[in-house]
Amino acid sequence: MPDTYVITLPESGNHIVDIRPVSLLTKAEREREDFLILGAAKGYGEACEVVRDMVDDMYRATGAFDWIQYMETLKEA
Repeated sequence: MPDTYVITLPESGNHIVDIRPVSLLTKAEREREDFLILGAAKGYGEACEVVRDMVDDMYRATGAFDWIQYMETLKEA
């Protein structure tokens, strides 16, 4: 899937999310049961737009940059 990017939880504690090309995902990552893809996009630019929308929604819902708290608000909706 060339030019396809996925948005995942961050590998580093310094990021809100990671944007990664599908081609760079390892087989081990793809097969992990706890590997969570938050979104997908065609092209890096679209991935950035998706992340912007996700972060805006998260901040409006929680008043912070906290994915766990944000996911809880989605369960309640």
